[in-house]
Amino acid sequence: MRLARAGVSIAILGAATLCLQGCQGASPTNSTSGPGSSTGTPLPARPPAVLDFRPASFHLPFAVQREVAVTSGRSIYLMGGLNAADNSVATVVKVDPGTGHVQTIGEMPRRFHDGAGAVIGKRLLVFGGGTGTGSAVVQSFAPPAGPAEVDGSLPRALSDLAAATLGGVTYLVGGYDGITPQRTIYATSDGRRFRRAGLLPVGLRYPAVTGVGSTVVIAGGETTHGPSGSILAFDPSTGAVTMVAHLPRPLGHAVAFTVGGVVYVAGGVDGSGRTLQTIVAAETGSGRVSVAGKLPAPLSDAAVVVLGGQAWLFGGLRGSAVSQILVASVPAT
Repeated sequence: MRLARAGVSIAILGAATLCLQGCQGASPTNSTSGPGSSTGTPLPARPPAVLDFRPASFHLPFAVQREVAVTSGRSIYLMGGLNAADNSVATVVKVDPGTGHVQTIGEMPRRFHDGAGAVIGKRLLVFGGGTGTGSAVVQSFAPPAGPAEVDGSLPRALSDLAAATLGGVTYLVGGYDGITPQRTIYATSDGRRFRRAGLLPVGLRYPAVTGVGSTVVIAGGETTHGPSGSILAFDPSTGAVTMVAHLPRPLGHAVAFTVGGVVYVAGGVDGSGRTLQTIVAAETGSGRVSVAGKLPAPLSDAAVVVLGGQAWLFGGLRGSAVSQILVASVPAT
C-alpha cells in the first residue's frame, strides 16, 4: 500500500494476527506445470475478440484510483480509493450504465484504498485496504442508502489484495501485510468467516484477478523481486494453483476480466515502472496469449466490471488519478 501524500495513517484494525473460525484444512497443493495444462475451462470456439475501449459520455464525480468496483442488479458501485490529492476516501458512488446517471449515495464506515470487494446478499463488502497501512477490517454498505457497518475482521491485516466470486463464494487473493506480499487465498461465503482455500507459489500484491468457469485466474502482480509474468489458475475444488500461461511482460497494478471464456488483462505497470496501454487476451485452456487491443492511453490501478454486454473501466492512475470512465462492447457469449 502506498502512503497518501497527506501523511494520513491509521492503526491496524481488528485482530490482525488471529485466524477466524473457519480457517481449516491441510495445506493446498501447488502445481507449476506449464501452458497447456487443463483448468477445466472449455477452449473458446473462436479467436479472442479485440476490445475497443472508448470514453463514456459521462464520468465520475471526482478523480479516483485504487477503488473497488462491484455490480448488483443493473447498477455498478464504486467504493473508496485514492482521490486526486492522494487521500483515501470512503465514498460510495452508484453508476447506472443504461442512463449514464452517476451519484454519490453514501460512505463506507472507514476511508480506504487498495481493498477488495464483493457483493454478498444485499451488502456491498470491502475486505482490508486502509489509509497509510493495511487493515483487517471488513466493512459493508447496503444500497440504496445504507446502513454502513463494520462486519468483522480478516484473519490478518491486508492491503493490495484482489477478489473473485464463484458459486456464491468470494476468494481473496494475495495482498500485503505490511512486510511481505502474501501467498494465501482465503474463501468466504458470508464475509464474516474465512478459511484458507489455496496457496500461491509466491506472494503477490496488486494481482489482476477474475473468474472463468469454475476457476479463479490470477495474472501478474508484484512479488518481492518485482512484477510477475505468470498467469495462474486456482481450482477451488482441489486447492491446486497451476501456471497456465505467461504474460508478454511481467506487470502489476493491472485489471482482469472475463468475456466469453477468455481472460483479458488491461493496463498495469511493468518492471521499469512504465504504465501500460496494452490489452492482453489469455485462453487458459490452451495457454495461448495474444494482444487484444489498446486502451486509449496508458492506465493502471483502475477498477473494472462487465455488465450488460459491456466492459467498464473506472478511474485509475495516469500520472495522477483520473475521473474518466471507459467502455467497450463485448461479444455475445
